[in-house]
Amino acid sequence: MAAVEQATHERDVIIAWVEQRNGHAARVTGAHPDAADDTDVETGALRIGFPGYASEEQLEPISWDDFFEAFSSSTFYYYETEPDGTRSHRYRIAAG
Repeated sequence: MAAVEQATHERDVIIAWVEQRNGHAARVTGAHPDAADDTDVETGALRIGFPGYASEEQLEPISWDDFFEAFSSSTFYYYETEPDGTRSHRYRIAAG
């Protein structure tokens, strides 16, 4: 069975997908070392943190409000399942 990539802009869909996988909104650590406040996050620095993944060490949690402020007109692409039927953690965030 082929994995099917889906796309959304919907906040509730994104949060539900992430929370079903025990994930959280995050940004790349140190993405804005000169920022006056920690809410200044660019879309390219946005990530989803998942417990147990190596990249988790390079991420810092942010609020969903901060995530969606930076997300604005981006698209969240994701997979519900992998080809073998297991729950997928694959996603990408793209501008536009």
